[in-house]
Amino acid sequence: MNYNVVMLSGVFALLLFFCNISIYFLFLSIRKCKKRSLQIFLAKLARKWMRIHQPVAYLIFTVILIHFLLTLMHHYQFTSKTIAGLLAAIILVILLISGFIRQRRANKKRKLFHRTMAFLCLFFIMIHVLV
Repeated sequence: MNYNVVMLSGVFALLLFFCNISIYFLFLSIRKCKKRSLQIFLAKLARKWMRIHQPVAYLIFTVILIHFLLTLMHHYQFTSKTIAGLLAAIILVILLISGFIRQRRANKKRKLFHRTMAFLCLFFIMIHVLV
């Protein structure tokens, strides 16, 4: 098996994760925008994106699981990179569960927890990528 497949699966998951986390900045732009027509356009875009936000999250989890399994099969070394990746994966599972719960029973506390977990996961992913 080629190591490039392992890297490609990680990069693909990272790109999908960036797409999914960008919805926070889309909502922030809607709130901060002064121009009403742009707010309406962004709100329509956000509504469309929210329909696929959760399926994309499941796809991200699947790709990261494939990345993890390929890494185990190809070469497993217990390093700081591995620890950061495992922490990111654990937080991703918590993020998925919190998103599922938030969809069923939404409130401000769950929304804040979900957002915090997303940025914490992004932090550990960046450590995993950069180390």
